[in-house]
This record gives sequence, C-alpha cells and structure tokens, in this order.
Amino acid sequence: MPRDGRVLLQGTDPLQICQEVVARGLHPEGVDVDTGQQVLPLVLDDRHHLLTWIRLYSRCLTASSLFLAGAVDRCAWEIEAALIAAQDAPCFLDEIYLAELRALLRSAQQEVLAGETGIEHYGPYVSLTMAENLCVTRMIRREVHADRRRYPRT
Repeated sequence: MPRDGRVLLQGTDPLQICQEVVARGLHPEGVDVDTGQQVLPLVLDDRHHLLTWIRLYSRCLTASSLFLAGAVDRCAWEIEAALIAAQDAPCFLDEIYLAELRALLRSAQQEVLAGETGIEHYGPYVSLTMAENLCVTRMIRREVHADRRRYPRT
C-alpha cells in the first residue's frame, strides 16, 4: 500500500518483512513497517541515525569507565540513562539490535546492584564491554554502507 511514494508493510517479524521487501523488489529506504503499535521506517540512512548509536556508545563507555574507577553509583546512573535512550528504535530493523543492547545493559545493571566486581570473564564490566562493541559495530556498519553509496566499487 503506497503512501507518499512509500510502501507500507505490516508485521513484527524482521525476517518476514525483509523477505517480502526482497521478493517484491522494494528499496529498503522506501518502506515503512506497521507493527500494530507504531509505524517505523524499515531502515534509516541519515546522520541522526548515526548519532543515536554514537550517543548509546558514549553511555556504555562512560558506564564501564565509571565502574572501573569505582564510581558505582554514577555507573548505575549511566546504565539507566542508556536504557532510556535505547527504548525507542529510530527504525524497524534497529529494534533487533536495541533489544540486544537493552538485555546487555539490564544484565550489567543487575550485576552492579548485586555488588559484582569481576572484570575478567563475568560481571558488569564484561556486559558493558559487549554493549560498547555492539554500538561500535552498528556505527561501523552504517558508515561502511554510507561509504559504499558514495564511493561505489569500480
């Protein structure tokens, strides 16, 4: 169903939505998804999207640094701020990654509140490091995609 030159698909399963986009030969940036709760663009390719991941990375990095410095109260505050920032997906496909990020942040939050202090193979530092890596991966992936559009292979 086209709206302003855009196609509206309905569903909540990312794999099914992506398969439909491919099967119909649609351009991902011209697709919106109605999840039943809200309508989101399938993907975004703008600087605000990159800034979302930079902001989330900054929160995770700050929380892990504060944890290592022993500022557990401030660390918990940063984790909570990151959880709030990760609540609203800017686009449909980001929800997958944001759900994983929220799970890592909740794990770190529970470990901090439980008094965990491990930094080697378990504990809040490991959860926060994994959250940082997820954010960095999303930033790199987005920039690689943007560079390929600007500088196509010859």
